[in-house]
Amino acid sequence: MTGDEPIHYDLVVYAEYSQFYLSDDDILADTASPAFWSQDALQRRLAVAPPGLIGVGTATYDDVAVSLDVVDLSPGDDFDGWDQVVEASLQLNSGQLKIAGPLPHAPDVSFRVNVVPGTYRVRVYYGGLRVPGAEHYHIVMWRETTYDGPLILHAQTQP
Repeated sequence: MTGDEPIHYDLVVYAEYSQFYLSDDDILADTASPAFWSQDALQRRLAVAPPGLIGVGTATYDDVAVSLDVVDLSPGDDFDGWDQVVEASLQLNSGQLKIAGPLPHAPDVSFRVNVVPGTYRVRVYYGGLRVPGAEHYHIVMWRETTYDGPLILHAQTQP
């Protein structure tokens, strides 16, 4: 992101082991640690390895549709139509956000976005989790001055 221009991307991400990562391009984190995908992380479908890695839990082990918006301000609280909405902080010291599956065997399928280095709040909207073939994710990021832990903002109750 250069200046104040919003960024938007529509991607297809391969969710190996029913997850994909948002991370600082320079971060190395222990995602095999039981503390990463803890019971709390599994419940919220979002794992964090402070300061530079977020794991997004998916409903399937396959390609998933992901849209990404990098904006100036926190989005509103309209969660209608979403199964779940969770957010957490992410430190991007390198100025490059990487979106990829968890295994490094295929680095050519990673997607990178240049952003202003700093701390971001990342909101993940989960949609279509109960409908085969309809699963999709919307990620909105904005700069924040502080680093805060994960928070569930919205979760539909099971029918």
